[in-house]
Amino acid sequence: MDGQTPYAPPGAPVGGSLGGTSAAAIEAANGTKPWVTFIAVLSSITTAFAILGTLVVGAVAAFGALDSQELGGLEGAAGVAIIVLVYGILAVVYLLITMKLWKMRSAIEGFAGAANEHSLVAMLQAHRSFWRTLGGIAAVVLGLYALIIVVAFGVGIFMGAAAAT
Repeated sequence: MDGQTPYAPPGAPVGGSLGGTSAAAIEAANGTKPWVTFIAVLSSITTAFAILGTLVVGAVAAFGALDSQELGGLEGAAGVAIIVLVYGILAVVYLLITMKLWKMRSAIEGFAGAANEHSLVAMLQAHRSFWRTLGGIAAVVLGLYALIIVVAFGVGIFMGAAAAT
């Protein structure tokens, strides 16, 4: 067994005094780059549409071309404000995700080009930052779902009690 224990880590060094990164690590990073780029492009397009949607709804509402029927029963300025607010929040979330994806892609390119410990750490930090952001967004969305469910049940119970009296 050439003097190694079966529990020893693999022999391919990453950075450190021996320098260099394994070709497999570089190939794995390069393999993710097209997918990160694809999702970043889709996210950029989605962000553009969310921003455009926010501006169009706001502009149409400003000129008074929307009424409560077109807004699904939402009344007047309050309905438009809610829609513009939701679209605006979505645009900001999409923009944040898009920026993280493009940063991740740049870090992958930096690692593939330099292939040293510093570029590896930068790439891993970009990945961690993206997933931490996405996890935070998921937690907020789940919290909003829970709040909406509780409010919906509360309104249902209140309306049922009001109808019974």
